[in-house]
Amino acid sequence: MLKDVVTRIESKLEQKGLSASKASELAGLSRDAIRNLQRSVNEGRPGGASTRTITALASVLDVSPAWLLSGDGPADASGNDDLDPDHTLFTEEEIKLAIQSIVGSPAMRNEEPGFIAGMVISFMIQRRRLARGNSQEAG
Repeated sequence: MLKDVVTRIESKLEQKGLSASKASELAGLSRDAIRNLQRSVNEGRPGGASTRTITALASVLDVSPAWLLSGDGPADASGNDDLDPDHTLFTEEEIKLAIQSIVGSPAMRNEEPGFIAGMVISFMIQRRRLARGNSQEAG
């Protein structure tokens, strides 16, 4: 899993023209935060990234934490400003689906509740955006 996360980070670094140390600093992390993740993968060490690291890097790389962790949903999070004003109002069914999808992932079993809540909201927004996109194409 960490290897996939690092691959996505490296891809976004290249797209944005950022070095690992610059992106780490912009995220408010140590200069070596990304390089330490890369080193762990290259040396085959088990481990992962903290929720703080994932969330901070996602912000700098303009992606959602959910995409950075799993690769699910759109990679580009720059369109968040064009959501409807009520984008935080979801049906009970949408919330249940999001919780089941996120909590059902083995990677999420040991995560903090606040991080899982953020992932659930991100997942729900992505699903709503996809649904709106599909309905506009059909119309």
